[in-house]
Amino acid sequence: MEDGALSYGAARRKAAARIGNVRGRDLPDLAEVEAALMEGQRIFGGALHAERQQASRVEALQAMRFLAEFEPRLVGRILAGTAGPEAPVCLHVFAESAEEVLAYLHERGVPCELSERRFPDLGTYPMIRFVAGVRRVELVVFPRHGPRQAPLSDVTGRPMVRADIATVRALVDRPGTAGPAS
Repeated sequence: MEDGALSYGAARRKAAARIGNVRGRDLPDLAEVEAALMEGQRIFGGALHAERQQASRVEALQAMRFLAEFEPRLVGRILAGTAGPEAPVCLHVFAESAEEVLAYLHERGVPCELSERRFPDLGTYPMIRFVAGVRRVELVVFPRHGPRQAPLSDVTGRPMVRADIATVRALVDRPGTAGPAS
């Protein structure tokens, strides 16, 4: 919870190393880690955590509006309400190609880098990273036409929860609201 940048799997391994002599099957599953994180943030984070979540969601909404023509969907910790202060805005966008998104960003003077994101259930997709203000933004580019199947969540094993602009706007308009159910 204090680091905020660790994946849940890395957090489990770090805890196991600190405790010592713990086997993988004795550790909580990732959904239990997420639930404990949410509870810890509720108890110890208080108003500061709520303010950070609100600010993160406002930044996510700004990025989504900027990228509106690509039908962005917010995913991940900012949506779930478990993001640390360094968490990136993670968006799924839909385009004919990654080059279309890259050209859009380039035309607007946004420096970015192209890499890939692999989803075990769906394969590899282009990922574009850039910085908006002080927040990192990660875009995974999915085909505009074709199935809109969400990748499986590393935490729950179910399809990732995705939120469109209207849903994120509603979360911003109602501070303190938890993200959509996973």
